[in-house]
Amino acid sequence: MQKGIEINFYDLFRHLMKKWAVLLVFVLIFGAAANFYGYHKAEMTARRERQALEEYALSISTATEELPEYMTAELAELRGALTEEEASFVEAIAKLYMYRMWASDKINTELIVGEPDNGDLEIVQTLYYANEGVQSAIQVMTSAEKSYYNVLVKELSGTDMSLTEKDISVPGKIQPKWLIVGCVLGAFLGACLLATGYILSGKLRSSEDMERPYGIPVLAVVRTGEEEKLISVARGTVRLLKEKQMTSIAICAADTPGADDTRKRLAELLQKQGINVILSSCEPSSFIGDVAGASSVLFIEQIGKSRYRDIEYRVTACRNFCIPVAGCVVVE
Repeated sequence: MQKGIEINFYDLFRHLMKKWAVLLVFVLIFGAAANFYGYHKAEMTARRERQALEEYALSISTATEELPEYMTAELAELRGALTEEEASFVEAIAKLYMYRMWASDKINTELIVGEPDNGDLEIVQTLYYANEGVQSAIQVMTSAEKSYYNVLVKELSGTDMSLTEKDISVPGKIQPKWLIVGCVLGAFLGACLLATGYILSGKLRSSEDMERPYGIPVLAVVRTGEEEKLISVARGTVRLLKEKQMTSIAICAADTPGADDTRKRLAELLQKQGINVILSSCEPSSFIGDVAGASSVLFIEQIGKSRYRDIEYRVTACRNFCIPVAGCVVVE
């Protein structure tokens, strides 16, 4: 960063707002990446849970009704919509549900008849885990698996599970938590990178940066093609030159289209007022030779384009050779 140049946070904020499209790209990329990661993570977790639940369900001997020996047309149609792996998972959970019902009835009967023995206490413990397993399995079923599960359990137990079990939730394509985290992270990183580039770019950040470190008065801040301001600048420059009894001025502009167009138009306006205008090159090799014959120098610098090292060179050269600087026009 150029020595003596302060960071104006308001100008920094305005710079970030101008780069809103870049920030938006960062937000979209990081948001999409985080959402994909969250979805993949949730899907993998659900897959592991399903596998563990299926293994647990198959490890318990039901000693109750098995799956129907024949399938109704409705069951066959629902099963046909699933893969073999999905159907196996649903059938395992249906058996687990039947074990839960059998174990619950057995324990209730034992409590009525007499004290439960050690075997019954083991059933109670297993019943608890079976109940948790059924509830967890329901949470990771898809809608197609849910339909097959409800009809299958109804066939086995005569109970319509669609009226008693809570809704099934599976990992959605949109993961709100991860999406928000990704968007916030993308906005933060994008802003940090843009701010770092803004600070370290070595280019003119604001009109104040011409006045504070270099002591050059800013005559006007204009936009390309802003005719009324250029006319006012030309009138003020003519008045200033006449007060100091000067008849010529060298206009040195940054090597950018906006600054060059402003220089050409300002030169035309000054020449109409009878001022001898020298269009100076900003190249170090010819700058001194161009401005040496002028009574004063006018700089035209462009925000985000002019480099501090070039400005410092021109200002230092003018002071070393005692060439007065009339001021500066800053192009936004």
